[in-house]
Amino acid sequence: MRSGDVINNVLIGNNNQLFLHEGNYNQFSFLSGQEIVSNESKENFLANLNQRKTFAQQRKIDFLHVIFPCKPLVLRHNCPKPYRNTIRSLFLHSYSTLFQGRDYESEHIIYPLGALIHEQTYQDCYWSNDTHINAAGQLCIYQEIGKHIQGLSNNFPYFRVQEQLRQGDLGLMLGKHEPIPSLCFPWLGETLQFSNTRELTGNTGDVVFAYNPLSSNNRRLVLFGDSFIKTILHLFAQDFRTVLYIRGPYFQADMIEMFKPDVLITSETERYLAGVDSDNNGSSMLFSSIQSTDNYQPTEDFKNAFSAQLSRKSHPRITAQWESDQKQKHSFHIKCVGDALHNCDLIQLEPAEEGFEAIGPAPVIYIHKLSTKPHGSIIIRLDASINSKLKLTVLRKCTHMESALEVHEHEVNRGIQQIHFKIDNSQNIDGLLFQPLHHNGRFKLLEFKWQSSVIGETD
Repeated sequence: MRSGDVINNVLIGNNNQLFLHEGNYNQFSFLSGQEIVSNESKENFLANLNQRKTFAQQRKIDFLHVIFPCKPLVLRHNCPKPYRNTIRSLFLHSYSTLFQGRDYESEHIIYPLGALIHEQTYQDCYWSNDTHINAAGQLCIYQEIGKHIQGLSNNFPYFRVQEQLRQGDLGLMLGKHEPIPSLCFPWLGETLQFSNTRELTGNTGDVVFAYNPLSSNNRRLVLFGDSFIKTILHLFAQDFRTVLYIRGPYFQADMIEMFKPDVLITSETERYLAGVDSDNNGSSMLFSSIQSTDNYQPTEDFKNAFSAQLSRKSHPRITAQWESDQKQKHSFHIKCVGDALHNCDLIQLEPAEEGFEAIGPAPVIYIHKLSTKPHGSIIIRLDASINSKLKLTVLRKCTHMESALEVHEHEVNRGIQQIHFKIDNSQNIDGLLFQPLHHNGRFKLLEFKWQSSVIGETD
């Protein structure tokens, strides 16, 4: 493959960068001006924006609309000739002119093209084999949103921007299934998520409820848009107690009304501006999201979350009770270590002596409040039902999110075993992230404790 080749609708760029060539929205045709945005599309964009703004204003909800710039505009220098010389911003050329003085920000719109281009001079903002922004791009856009929505964090001291192996949508289109190193946020995993994502046959209708008992405040947020805004759901979940993400081409006023958010963020990726339909042509997802069909079987956990969270306006006690139940269901205390919260990939068995069962790909226990000052080493004794791997991550604050994560791994064998990790206690430890298994199975946590360096002296 050479730069400039187009294979399976993927444009091969310079420096191993891949770009979506045309797709359903004829990306490069519109970016180059070969195709022109219709007046109807512009009118629909304005009408949709005004209806959403009015909806939010009448309910005293903070509102923002985010347009995610096309990858070729940010990585213009990686586009092969003649593409790099002919493309122009679809939004700035066709839509910003609709606003007096091109002042779209006064209409609660942000288009962070300049911010991404600036960040790109320091580090890549997109996955090379994907259409989406990577961890650096996600943080950049989140910080831009934070300039318009109060209460958003500027950085996340327990997160790290690091390379992880990752598949990309463009790579898969080329038939390349091998993951490559890409900038990601290693996932902490304490947010409780309830979704219908796996049960869907496509992307439309994707609904996610993210509930984080440990968030910085108790505000509620709706994210409406496509997969680009979903890529930063994990950041929003640090700053909001509950987040509702809805993917669909049409605004879902009834669901949002019932959820009763404090903040509403709608969004779209720039290439979708090639053809904007009216929200008035949409239909409600309220019933279809929980109604089973031959091709769609939502889980009971998702349906319960859906019912409880959309009771917020009419029956807030039901929402509060569900959230309290979830916090209790996923919380426990490890004697002489601290308070812990586990995610939805792990369940506590009844009675408690039976231990835990891992039911998902990433069962995580987050020890977020240490009751004993860390000292010496960590001793873990557990009884596992399967052969797997155990991972322990020591959480230390890092302002710039660049230092390496301190990760300890150990093989797990079926049966009872004791695992010893020597921990550096010279720097502050703010928490522990414990992944007991990497496969579905059961285990009993028989002991988890600090042990001093003096042999035989334990705590």
